[in-house]
Amino acid sequence: MLNPPVQFDENEWLVLVTMILLPLLMYVTPKRFSSSTAIAIMLYNIAFSLCTDCLAGSCFPWDLYDTMDTKQYDLFDFFIYVIQYPIYGYFFAWFLSFWKENTGMSLLYVVIWALITTFLEWIAVQFHVYQYKQDWDINHSAFFYLIYFLLEAKFVQWLLRQEPQKSFS
Repeated sequence: MLNPPVQFDENEWLVLVTMILLPLLMYVTPKRFSSSTAIAIMLYNIAFSLCTDCLAGSCFPWDLYDTMDTKQYDLFDFFIYVIQYPIYGYFFAWFLSFWKENTGMSLLYVVIWALITTFLEWIAVQFHVYQYKQDWDINHSAFFYLIYFLLEAKFVQWLLRQEPQKSFS
């Protein structure tokens, strides 16, 4: 069972606000993917985030950062994994889909998205959503985001090649 927050403070408020805004943005954004592609993109982001956070953030072999109020997963960690990360990844894929197979633009886009994500993480650190330990800092996150979004870009480009062609207007 997921524990409630130890104390309802700024980190929970940040998660709540983004938990409301991201689905609203997704709702008003024109659809560019089939339902199965959108679900695959979101499941990819859930799975990749859980695996990497378990490896680097909380489980084994490292314990480089904590999220929210405790070392254990709580209710708001769950919200981050099932609402924020998948929808944020969906938006990465949504914008990437405008460039399809244009490698140069895709690489530039990955770098820009990694920088934006690093800035958003910096904001989350100010709100105590993430607490770095030992040898981890924002620079490590920036490098990780480059790898993460390169992998997601490849996955999304592969998914889009599987979809029947349709025109987006």
